[in-house]
Amino acid sequence: MKSDNNIIGMPRKIVLYYLILYGFWVYVSNAVLQHYIHDVEMYSRIDTYLDWAFIAVTAVLLHVLLKNYVLMVREREQQYHTLADSGQALVWLAGTDKLCTYFNKTWLEYTGRTLELEIGNGWADGVHPDDLQRCLEIYTGSFDLREKFSMEYRLRRHDGEYRWLQDDGAPRYDSSGEFIGYIGFCLDISESKRLEMELAKNNEFMAAILDCLSDGVVACDQHGTLSLFNRSIRAFHGLPEQPLCPEQWAEYYDLFEKDGVTRLKTENIPLFRALHGQEVTDQELVIVPKGAKSHTVLATGRQLVSRGGEVLGAVVSLHDVTLVKTLEEHIRHSQKLDSIGTLAGGVAHDFNNILTVIISAAALLEMDAADDPEQRKLITQISGSAERGAKLTQSLLAFSRRQSINRQLENLATIVNVMQDFMGRIIGEDILLTTYLPDEPLMVMIDRGQIEQVLMNLAANARDAMPHGGILDIAVSHVENDGRLQELEGCRPGDYALITVSDSGDGIDKTTQQRIFEPFFTTKVMGRGTGLGLSMAYGIIRQHDGMIHVYSEPGDGTTFRIYLPLSDQHGKATSAQFVASPPNGTETILMVEDDPQVLKINSELLERAGYKVFGAMNGSEAVELFKQEHDEIALVVLDVIMPGMNGKEVYEKLKAHKNDVKVLFASGYTAEILNRKGVVQESGNFISKPLNPPVFLKRVRTLIDEGAENIC
Repeated sequence: MKSDNNIIGMPRKIVLYYLILYGFWVYVSNAVLQHYIHDVEMYSRIDTYLDWAFIAVTAVLLHVLLKNYVLMVREREQQYHTLADSGQALVWLAGTDKLCTYFNKTWLEYTGRTLELEIGNGWADGVHPDDLQRCLEIYTGSFDLREKFSMEYRLRRHDGEYRWLQDDGAPRYDSSGEFIGYIGFCLDISESKRLEMELAKNNEFMAAILDCLSDGVVACDQHGTLSLFNRSIRAFHGLPEQPLCPEQWAEYYDLFEKDGVTRLKTENIPLFRALHGQEVTDQELVIVPKGAKSHTVLATGRQLVSRGGEVLGAVVSLHDVTLVKTLEEHIRHSQKLDSIGTLAGGVAHDFNNILTVIISAAALLEMDAADDPEQRKLITQISGSAERGAKLTQSLLAFSRRQSINRQLENLATIVNVMQDFMGRIIGEDILLTTYLPDEPLMVMIDRGQIEQVLMNLAANARDAMPHGGILDIAVSHVENDGRLQELEGCRPGDYALITVSDSGDGIDKTTQQRIFEPFFTTKVMGRGTGLGLSMAYGIIRQHDGMIHVYSEPGDGTTFRIYLPLSDQHGKATSAQFVASPPNGTETILMVEDDPQVLKINSELLERAGYKVFGAMNGSEAVELFKQEHDEIALVVLDVIMPGMNGKEVYEKLKAHKNDVKVLFASGYTAEILNRKGVVQESGNFISKPLNPPVFLKRVRTLIDEGAENIC
């Protein structure tokens, strides 16, 4: 700094010395000449000599002073060059014309080039071609604006390797403030650049790992700004990829308690709790992205703290348990159905026994009132009501039973007609149910219970679509698949029965229609449905080689069309038909029934038909009676479900005494329970309760006359 001040002050010293010398010289010379020289000519000649002497003296003095000034300037430049060459920085200087005029020794050693090659724009030859254009734009742009700049580019080193440099340039000004060029300092940042690239690569690697996780991972900084979230989190929340401030969270999603209704308070948000030092473990909550499907998740998280104890932020992982919750709901629903099925079986058994007594008693009254039209009219009303009760019980059992598909020849129109009353109870009184049935029979090979279940599911859906009432139309018709009907694309050609179920409800949008048959897909609120009804309907119809389609417009109702292939078999449906004149007999029958009223009324019915009847109220009593009277007993009417020894066990003991014993099993329980007891409901020696007297008497007569294959 002292040397710089001396150099800057040197011109002033020269001027000052010159003025002092000139003034002293003029004063002294004039004083001496005026005192000693009085001759004008001599005075003029001596004054001239003195002027030349002054010029010579001042020239010598100026030479000495300027030489010292130049030496000082060179010394300063040498000091600057030494300073520039002794450092690790690559230093360059440029003039106002943007051309470089100087490169320090470090630069030249670094590039392996001479100063002559580098000055001007020669230095640009060493810049990597991919960086050169950007580098020149920054360089020239900064010159034009007289601004500092900092840029990174790759420069070829003396060994041919391109290395990363950080070049910081700044404008230079002289003492008067005039712009005189630029000075730049460059540092090799290749190592830090390598570490930066490795860090970025590691970050990408970690981000890729996080994106592969099905669990969501989200982290925030100490201010609560979301700074890291993987793909699952973005899917859960509908978040963008850039960081998100806390005040923007609510723009993308809502958080609720596990009930899905109560909004989560700020202090209970898992990330908020973790950021404030609370351990979060399996906190259940519901995330509802804007305009998207909700997710039920388990959140686990903790605070992020540096080794020095500084709070860096928080991280939370979210495990999506939506499917698990749905399955749990399905299991609970299945357990409910199990309970309903068990309850239905018990209710059906008891109710069928009651109906058996009513129907059989009505039949006996009808026999006694053959000549009394008024009494027959009342008896017919009793019988009709009992038959409707029997149909209701069968529909209830069809709803609750779970069994493999068992196809039989059925009239589809008859099934819809029988189901009409039960579906009316499902949809309620504020919905008008209308059926349109053909006159011709439409015979299909189906599992009646499963088709009934499909109809009930569709009826229940229609009810939910018409909360304020409406109209439900069910039509059965005959269509032909000649290959041109798109709805039957992929199905075999031929005749089909078409069931059309139409409601006047809210309708379904196109997006929902595309997913309506997916398992567990539902538009109902949580707890109101499992999303299995329509998927089960689809599976059942496809299992019957049929097709089901949905047509709907929002606000214009919904129509389901079910196609079932017509059977090429000819015959009567398996539904029981009443027999006008039941046959009589004189043989002996063992009636085994644990309900005393059923035993009494059915025994009297058989006796009225001419049979001799032995009655037993349990298995042990039946076995003892059969041992005594097995030669006389032509048929055993055996209740399947009884306390103690059940019907199948009784049958095995009876068979041990008489191998060709003929048995007619009877029960009002569900098919599932009967199958567990080893009784095939569809076999020839089984009859369902409530017993229809004409059918019962005909079955008794048939078994006695022709025999039947015993079940085992």
